Amino acid sequence: MLKCDLCSDPHPIARYHTRSFGITTNEDVFPDTPIHLIDDVPYVATDDIHPVRGTGHLVDPDWLACEPCANLIDQQNLDGLIAHCLANFRISHPLPPDMTEGDLADFCRYWYTAFFQNLLSTRLPL
Repeated sequence: MLKCDLCSDPHPIARYHTRSFGITTNEDVFPDTPIHLIDDVPYVATDDIHPVRGTGHLVDPDWLACEPCANLIDQQNLDGLIAHCLANFRISHPLPPDMTEGDLADFCRYWYTAFFQNLLSTRLPL
């Protein structure tokens, strides 16, 4: 079943294309690997990800979006997108015991900032 890659709504209506990108932490790469920060988001070349300690987070370049998320993306409204997604997450997903609302908001800001940094297309049909 298809769902919105941003808020998990079960009714995506559009897709967006991004560069294929990897987000990682120091634990996921070789010790001498340069990590490049862009607006506090750590990027690394995908061939530098350590084969044993981690895979990093390699992101598929096609993102599905529901109507509310697509409208917020079209407006480049990062704060609105985060607020919408947080509201949907509260309804459909219980927070893990070790995560606070602030942690979830930080996580969304981190990923959706990277999404906007790597966005290559306007809204595309499914």
